[in-house]
Amino acid sequence: ACTLPSPRVYGYRHRARLHAALRGGVASFGFFRSGSKVVIPAGSCPVLHPSLDAAVHALAAVARRHPAAFAGCAHVRADTGWDGSVVRLILRGARGERIDLQASVVRAVQAAAGSGVGVHLDDDCPPLALGPGEDALASTGETFTQINLTQNLALVATALELAAPQPGEAVLDVYCGL
Repeated sequence: ACTLPSPRVYGYRHRARLHAALRGGVASFGFFRSGSKVVIPAGSCPVLHPSLDAAVHALAAVARRHPAAFAGCAHVRADTGWDGSVVRLILRGARGERIDLQASVVRAVQAAAGSGVGVHLDDDCPPLALGPGEDALASTGETFTQINLTQNLALVATALELAAPQPGEAVLDVYCGL
């Protein structure tokens, strides 16, 4: 068995789930404090892909200015494709229901993210390419994807090399979890 280190130490994470909180009229997004349900606002996160980090910061900045727009939000799934040019933000309530934002709030998030990142919410997002090239798989909606797309491609290449499939044989890349 071999150990295959990640090609990237920082900026590798293409997916994140943040919890939302509205306290004292201020909306914030982040992670739970250890052993509690208290949301600690996320600062810059060096393991997030830079475009994902920019989109999360943009969302947080707009939420501070428009907290009522995020009142029912319990969590946000943020993901980006291979090249980081597009970020999808999926906002959900406590029971998993979709949280829709007013068009003006969506435009504010998009503007705050900057011109280098295309931020989309839910169904407005084109499929995200999960690898380089025209034949890459794409992710839509709430499809499960690995968080480290670069590492995933390296693992698939290693598996194919070790398996050495012959013409007519198929190799499956299957995930399972709880």
